[in-house]
Amino acid sequence: MNLAESVNYVCPLMGSTDTYPDPMRVERDIYFYCSFTTKTALTLIKLLKEVEASLVTANKKNKHDRDHITLHLNSPGGELYSGLAVYGVMIAIKVPIVVMIEGIACSAASLIAMAGTKRFIHPHSFMLVHQLSSGASGKMTEIEGTVRNLREFSRTTKDIYLKHTNFTEDELENILPQDIFLNAAKCKEKGLVDDIISQKKLYELDPENL
Repeated sequence: MNLAESVNYVCPLMGSTDTYPDPMRVERDIYFYCSFTTKTALTLIKLLKEVEASLVTANKKNKHDRDHITLHLNSPGGELYSGLAVYGVMIAIKVPIVVMIEGIACSAASLIAMAGTKRFIHPHSFMLVHQLSSGASGKMTEIEGTVRNLREFSRTTKDIYLKHTNFTEDELENILPQDIFLNAAKCKEKGLVDDIISQKKLYELDPENL
């Protein structure tokens, strides 16, 4: 398998994706309850840009910039290329993006969550960060090239986590080879999220802090 064909960053417990819904938008809320593929990533990027455009227009009309996008994530991960594409777009979006972890945010999904202006998790939700997976065949030199490329991709994912979380490089080196799900409290402790959403009331966001 050529590296260009598949670098996966996906939960090892993921079942069939055949019944997963496509990403959907409800006003300024976007729901991503699926795995990351070229198709779903493109749909998500399109929805993000649509909401961004509408909010920028509304903010200019109302002469304020307090509106934000809310991205609801419940995803086992998927293709690394697709996850990186979404991460890059989210970083460049001109309005704040609030990420809500609902269920699981594994692998590529945990990676794009890092691009949120603010990140929240439900009390019984989990996140997973781990190492990349891929495959290669061919001549030894070709396989060696694939390994070098994987190391470069791995370095990129580590840098993203180091930028947005409280993990040290040594901690990442220890946790990435393992498939350990982190509960809400651990996610907050390690800076994967900013806070845990209260069960008793809707979380009120202060626009001034976005």
